[in-house]
Amino acid sequence: IYLEARDGSGRIIDQYTLRIDEEEMETGPPETNSSLAVTGSDSTLTVACDNNISLLFDKSTGHLRSIMNNGNEIVLSGPFFNLRTRGRSVIYSYHEIMEYTGWKLLGFSWEESAGHVIIHSTGLCADSISVDLMTTISADAAMIIRYSASGIPAGYIRELGIGFNLENAIDAISWKRDPYWSYYPEEHLSSAEGTSGLYPTKLKSYRSTPPKDWAFDTKSFYYDGTVDEDAGNRLVNRAKGTKENIREYSLLKDGSKVLTVTSDGQAHCRLSKTGDTLRLFISSELDYVDLSWGNYQRNIEAESEYAGELSVKFFDNR
Repeated sequence: IYLEARDGSGRIIDQYTLRIDEEEMETGPPETNSSLAVTGSDSTLTVACDNNISLLFDKSTGHLRSIMNNGNEIVLSGPFFNLRTRGRSVIYSYHEIMEYTGWKLLGFSWEESAGHVIIHSTGLCADSISVDLMTTISADAAMIIRYSASGIPAGYIRELGIGFNLENAIDAISWKRDPYWSYYPEEHLSSAEGTSGLYPTKLKSYRSTPPKDWAFDTKSFYYDGTVDEDAGNRLVNRAKGTKENIREYSLLKDGSKVLTVTSDGQAHCRLSKTGDTLRLFISSELDYVDLSWGNYQRNIEAESEYAGELSVKFFDNR
């Protein structure tokens, strides 16, 4: 139900979008009568799903190496464990970002069970965090990723979850989420649902009137220098801004979904770009630890052990 409140002159005071029914989400691997074909070599393992979708795993890392749909390949690696915490204070409202990277595989195995393939990888992140990844793959190329970690260092969490790296072959994102407010203006950065291209269609120049809203900017002349915007190197704010409490978050190519994250509203997604590599972070825990005024700052203290579960599906274009 959409409601709006106006004053005596007809000007909008407030707007609301209210849901009157419960939204149901599937949990756990779906029941399937289809089967998966598994083939392997000394270095790789291929899981062939329905609809000509194949997932290629690298046995040296325990991660995906690529995904293929009807002969079209997209280079993609993951899932990897992602942990970012608050580091030392630089100024009052800014702290260093502690990012724990590096991966050493200690064990890799797989099995078939009840029409699913289960990939099990264990290893060390940042040389000291023990990580266990259990990925259950269904015939429709859906993945339930269960992860656990121990030896997590103390600190306040920025992000904790998993991530994927993929080639720069994506051109848009779409999302549906449980928002903080029930209504947002059209094309707002934090809207409950929407679609956004990754790159600007209008470019701004230094000391010129901007031709677009801030949500479609890729840089700040104050923080990033006075060189004019360009068309394809940085993501627009609307695409790179974290989408919290997602129900569905998709990476798109030519209007088709390549990768979709589904959740009951507890997961959070963020897209970034370094060089020609896109990075998708899917977080079970998220905080804005630099606000320093106490508003919307959860101050989540990391525990030495953590376990979570997240859902991903490839080429889901129903």
